[in-house]
Formats: sequence, structure tokens, C-alpha cells
Amino acid sequence: MISPPVNPPAPPRLSLTLVCLHISAVLYVLVGLGYGVFLAFYAPDMSRAVGIGVGVFCALFSLALAFGVELVVRGLKRRQYWAWITGIIVCGLYLSSCFLPLGALGLWGLLDQATRDALVPAPPQPPRPEGPTNPWDQSA
Repeated sequence: MISPPVNPPAPPRLSLTLVCLHISAVLYVLVGLGYGVFLAFYAPDMSRAVGIGVGVFCALFSLALAFGVELVVRGLKRRQYWAWITGIIVCGLYLSSCFLPLGALGLWGLLDQATRDALVPAPPQPPRPEGPTNPWDQSA
């Protein structure tokens, strides 16, 4: 029986980053849905139709943000380079918001040397020349 290939375990600080990104996705959903419900039913300065429209937009927007963060988490679990770059950008944006602790811990995990070694591809090696390496050497 053929067993599937086993991925090496994730670097420990990458796991911390994954947890931070999951927490932010859950917070996006909770805050977006809560704010959407508040605007739809309890906003005193808006008409009911406008409140429902803005509330649905806020809820859908927060769900889209949470979905995007979960895509980054999935890419990081698969050791994708694009997910590493996107994770750095997302965690960097978190530093200027109320998600500051999540952004700092996420960057700490993503910029760790073990995480970089696992996610950043090695630079391509230049092709080795064939034949003698010294053009004046005619012994070969």
C-alpha cells in the first residue's frame, strides 16, 4: 500500500503565526456580524432599509476578509512562498490596528529563520560551464 508523502513538521513559530491568523479571522467574523446586526436593527440615525443594507455589506465584507486570511493560512500550511509574502503584508497591516498583538506575534513567526528556511525557495544556482573552466587550459 502506498502511503502519502509526509510533510516535515512546521517550524514552531510558524504554528504561532497560524494561530494568530486564525484568531484574527474569527474576530473578523464576530465583529463584522455583530456590527452588521447592530446597524440592521439598532442604528438610531438610519432608516431601517439603509441600516439593513449597510449591515449586510459589513457582514459580507468581514466574511470576505476572514476567507482571505484563511486562504493565507492554507497556503502557509502547504509551504507556499506567496502565502509567506501575503502573511507578512497582513501581519504588517495588523501592526497599525487593534490587532497589534496578533500582527507582532505573526511577524515574529514569519520572520523566524527556521520559518524562512521552510518557506523561501533557495536561489537558483547558475549553470556550471562544460569543459575546461580556464580558457587557456588545453589539457582537457
